[in-house]
Amino acid sequence: MRKGYRLTDEQYEEIKQEGIDLFVRYDIRRIPISGFVLAEKMGIRVVPYSALSDYEKAAAKAASTDGFYLSDWRNGDRIFYDDEDSKARQNKTVMHEIGHLVLGHTEGMDPEEAEAEAAFFAKYALAPPPLVHEIQPPDCQDIQSVFGLSAEAALYAWEYYQKWRKQYHWEGDYYPYERQLLRKFGNYLEEVTAMM
Repeated sequence: MRKGYRLTDEQYEEIKQEGIDLFVRYDIRRIPISGFVLAEKMGIRVVPYSALSDYEKAAAKAASTDGFYLSDWRNGDRIFYDDEDSKARQNKTVMHEIGHLVLGHTEGMDPEEAEAEAAFFAKYALAPPPLVHEIQPPDCQDIQSVFGLSAEAALYAWEYYQKWRKQYHWEGDYYPYERQLLRKFGNYLEEVTAMM
C-alpha cells in the first residue's frame, strides 16, 4: 500500500458508522476494545499462527507477517494472526481483518483502497475520538494505556483525535452516530474517567 492513500470523506463516514453499528449489534461497551471479543461475538474463528503446522505457518507468514482473513464453505470465517507480535499488535491485526470482512472487500477491489479502509476501520474502532474526548487524556501515553494500543498506534490515535477535536469544536456537537457510541459506552466511560 502506498503511504497516504486518501479515502473520500464519504468513505471515512461510512467506515465510522459501520464500526459503531458493530459495537451496538454485538454489545461491545468496554475499553480497551477487543478485536478478539468482537470476532468471537461475530462467529469468526481466530487462529494464531502457532496453532498451525510448520508448513502452514510458513505459508501464513508468506501471505502476511501480521495476519489475514479467510472464509470458505467448509471452515467458515477465520482470522489468522501472528501471536508472536505484541498483544496490542495482535488486537489491531484482528480488528483490521474484521474491517476487511464488514466492509465487504473482495479480490476484485483495488488492494490499496481495501488496505486503507481496513487500516482506518481498525484505527477508529480501537480508539474512537468521541471516547478519547470524553476521557480527556493529556497525551498519547494515556491513550496507549487506556485503549491498550502500541506506542505507534497511540501516536496515530492522538494525532487523529487532535484533527477530530478541531472539527468537533468547529461543528459544536457530536454527530448522531457519535452520540450512539457514547450511549453504548456511557457507564464504562464513567468508571474510566473516575480512575484517571
